[in-house]
Amino acid sequence: MRPRQKSGGMAERYRAQGLTINILGSAAATSLPEDALEAILVSLLDHVQTHAGRHATVRITTACSNAQAQILIEDDGPGISIANQTRIFDPFFTTARTSGGTGLDLPIARAIVAGAGGRIDMLPAQSGARFLVSLPAIHPGDPDTAS
Repeated sequence: MRPRQKSGGMAERYRAQGLTINILGSAAATSLPEDALEAILVSLLDHVQTHAGRHATVRITTACSNAQAQILIEDDGPGISIANQTRIFDPFFTTARTSGGTGLDLPIARAIVAGAGGRIDMLPAQSGARFLVSLPAIHPGDPDTAS
C-alpha cells in the first residue's frame, strides 16, 4: 500500500465534489490494507467537507522515516474550537447532527489506525484543522511488503 497513490485516486473524487486537494511528499508504505487507509482518508475528507465546506482547500503531505509512514491532512476551514478539540474522537460527539453527522467517523478512523499499531492526532493549527496519521512503515524487501 502506498498512501500517496491511494490518496491520489480519492483526491479526484473529492475534487469532483469541489474540494481543492494538493498532494505533496514522498511515497510511504505501510502494511495497512488499502481499504482501511481509504476509510481513514474518507473520514478526514468528509470531516473537511462538513466543517470547512465543499470548496475548501486540503493539503495532504506524506512522508516516511525509518519507522513511521505519516500522512498530514490540513485544511483552510474555520478549525475546531478549543472546547471541541478534546472531544472530536469521542464516539457520537458531533457538531453536525442536523446535517446527518453521527460522530462516528473520527472514532472509527482512530480505531483503525490504532489497530494497525499507529496513531491519529489532531495537531495545533493557526487556522483550519490539522490531523497527523502515523503508521508503522514497511520498506521494500521487508517480509510484510505488499507486491
